[in-house]
Amino acid sequence: MTQRTLQTIEWNAYPLQIPPANERLLLILSAAGQPPSLKLIGKSEVAIGYWTGDAFRVISGFLRPRLTDWQPAITHWARLAPCLPQAIDLVRDRRFDPDVRD
Repeated sequence: MTQRTLQTIEWNAYPLQIPPANERLLLILSAAGQPPSLKLIGKSEVAIGYWTGDAFRVISGFLRPRLTDWQPAITHWARLAPCLPQAIDLVRDRRFDPDVRD
């Protein structure tokens, strides 16, 4: 059975719009990362992550290069919850509790 959501994904450009902290987000990021990998410049990837209030954290969906100083370069974000089918209840994750502190 196919279930469609009626929500349009509202993509927000980063850093023009700062996302809410500690909420699951859909992320579009530069596959090149920071510092950039020359062979991946101009390519993008999609991942699930969240904003800590200071930085993005990628949870899943993107294979990170094995570089110790590499950081994802987020270009756009969208709230994940409106994109989910009705009656989907995501597993509780302490990172998203209202009282989370870094």
